[in-house]
Amino acid sequence: MIETYGTRAIRVVKLGKENDMLERIHPDYPFCEAEILYAIREEMAQKPNDIACRRVPLAFLDEKIAKEILLPKVTEILAKEKNWSA
Repeated sequence: MIETYGTRAIRVVKLGKENDMLERIHPDYPFCEAEILYAIREEMAQKPNDIACRRVPLAFLDEKIAKEILLPKVTEILAKEKNWSA
């Protein structure tokens, strides 16, 4: 995480602890749910594909996992943060 966020890594981890989101999105990759929340709150990410491709680039590493696990998780967190209706 330090390689990706540098000194901002502490903020990502703090956000993850505060929201119980430090769990990895998938055990084979180093990305955690807090990175999704950080992208939404601090980097103004607005669309699921922006997060999946640019902020948590799992889509470039494993398309299958991105479609099956990452995108639903991103959409769920975005919906909660943005108060989207069903």
